[in-house]
Amino acid sequence: MAEKTENMTTKTEPTDVSNGASERVSIEHVVPEGVDIALGWFEEMRTIPAAELDAESMAVRRRCDWILMPIICITYALQFLDNAVLGYAYAYGILEDTGMTPSDYNWLASIYYFGYLFWAYPSTLLLQKLPVATYTTVLIFLWGVLTFMCCVAKSFTGFAILRFILGCLEVGITPTMMIITSSFYKREETPVRNSFWQSSFGTGVVVLSIVSYGLGNSHSTISNWKLVFLFVGAVTTAWAAVFYFLVPNTPTEARWLTRRQKLVVIHRISTNKIGIKDKKLKPYQIKEALVDPKMWLLCAFQITNGICNSSVSAFASPLIEGFGFNSLQTVLLQMPTGAFVAVIEPVLGYIATKVPNTVIWISIAANIPNVAGLFGIRFITRNPHNKWALLGCTWLQFIFGVTNLFSWTLTASNFAGHSKRSFVNAAVFASFGVGNLIGPHIFFPSEAPVYESAITGLLVCFGLSITFNLCLRAYMSHQNKKRDRAFANGEIQGVDGELEGFYDKTDMENKAFRYVL
Repeated sequence: MAEKTENMTTKTEPTDVSNGASERVSIEHVVPEGVDIALGWFEEMRTIPAAELDAESMAVRRRCDWILMPIICITYALQFLDNAVLGYAYAYGILEDTGMTPSDYNWLASIYYFGYLFWAYPSTLLLQKLPVATYTTVLIFLWGVLTFMCCVAKSFTGFAILRFILGCLEVGITPTMMIITSSFYKREETPVRNSFWQSSFGTGVVVLSIVSYGLGNSHSTISNWKLVFLFVGAVTTAWAAVFYFLVPNTPTEARWLTRRQKLVVIHRISTNKIGIKDKKLKPYQIKEALVDPKMWLLCAFQITNGICNSSVSAFASPLIEGFGFNSLQTVLLQMPTGAFVAVIEPVLGYIATKVPNTVIWISIAANIPNVAGLFGIRFITRNPHNKWALLGCTWLQFIFGVTNLFSWTLTASNFAGHSKRSFVNAAVFASFGVGNLIGPHIFFPSEAPVYESAITGLLVCFGLSITFNLCLRAYMSHQNKKRDRAFANGEIQGVDGELEGFYDKTDMENKAFRYVL
């Protein structure tokens, strides 16, 4: 793709897409300040009748589903496993082998999110400057190397340093996956696809539980927890090469799309109206974000959500072991939690796609099983006869992941203007990091294995999450109704929806923008 020029120059005539040589021809064009370089492709796309592009839209979308989605799913699953592997190492005696205490484990679980929080905004700035797929490839390779290095760490200090750096690297993965998804799909198509790749960590949990169980029975001279780190690190490092080869920085660079198919993708995403990538930072958009109630409600939600997330991720093993199961059983019995996620999240994402404006309602409904499970863990008597009931209540905690997924969807879909969206992404992810940092520290070692204070705290967090979601929906619904009335009264004139989407306007500037509820 051609580089943006300093000043406006003359555009060449669109290339003849029927000519096979056009596959190798760059489109030289000039773009006004604030317009993405893809405008040249956009203009070429507009020379093709919309009916033709619409007729090919489904076939191109299926091709993206079969090639791009599996890659994103596997990448996200590996990112989750590189973090979650600490819980499996706990079950296999990492504390005893390294001389660490339960309090040290709490800090290892949270220090990952110190890195996450520390690097959230720098990562967003790098995403604004660097090619998204290339940047992601580097992250994948480096976090695979760091997972390998956990095998040679011998103390709390060594593990803490590795976990901190791992958090810095992995903070960029969810934003990059969302950017890549939104670069190939319409806004209304993204919830179900986001749910597929977000739920892929469930499949990863199933696979890692089976592999970890096998490694636990290997009778190797290497400690079982080290074998788990070696396995995850090896797979992740190798996957970086696959990702680099198959995932493009932009749709126009996709090896697996013809030029015609690339134009169809541009036609499909041109109606998203979320603005384009503009490397120039626009302070007025940052100021707008700071006074936008949507951002603060999403940040508050993500703090409570993050507390629940790190608690469930880090303390599933200690809770299950506390019910009366041995270490091998503890590892294997985490497998159904992954199956829950892998099945339920795509189903809920599909419903959100097919039934308009149900994202927040479904997110709220997904909290109900978590609350029921927490009440069970808190009040069911701890004895050998009830350990399976307590285990079932623990499995229910993993359903809440869909609320996390929908929060990212709401963030990606309801903020326009590249600088504003980048800033909001950084703020929301930083809030998620703060919550995850807090989570492990509400589990007091003196209360093990019941953790009464932690269970009570999680119940409060779920209640607050529901409240923040309700407030967010009420606000965005009110804004949509105001715009509908303005259109009906002729106060807002219609705009060219496709072209409008290629200018770097915020959701407040673009009066045709409607919020996803």
